[in-house]
Amino acid sequence: MNDETPYHVVDDSGRHAVTDRGGRTVMVCSDQRSALHYVSLLSQAFRQGYQSGYRDAKNQSKN
Repeated sequence: MNDETPYHVVDDSGRHAVTDRGGRTVMVCSDQRSALHYVSLLSQAFRQGYQSGYRDAKNQSKN
């Protein structure tokens, strides 16, 4: 698992669980390709939300 990636795939007996850094399962997919796709989408959404929140906080501190 990459510490910079907020989501990752855990394979277990044909199940592919998308989990967060805290080990909580977000969803389970039947194939790895779908799970990796969701990891990519969730990670992108996380980064965009983080960056947006950072910009908002930075702009508020200037006011």
